[in-house]
Amino acid sequence: MKKKILCIFCALLLVLVITNPGNSSFMGFLGERELNNDATRTNYFVFSVYKVDFITADNSDLKEEYFAILGQFYKVKVSEELR
Repeated sequence: MKKKILCIFCALLLVLVITNPGNSSFMGFLGERELNNDATRTNYFVFSVYKVDFITADNSDLKEEYFAILGQFYKVKVSEELR
């Protein structure tokens, strides 16, 4: 029984590691939005956290944070700062 549970856990872990999206996937997800600088990625092997700064139409900075897992991106934090 323990061996079966360990195999399932290892298989799940392997799926999470393989489907952890990389930088090129994230840039494709963002599309043509104008970046203030490059996105920063913190890789936790089974998921990643991306932080990115944008320049908005009214010339303010928009900071967004995304959680990436299983090939998907989820916005988790947004903050706006005036220049």
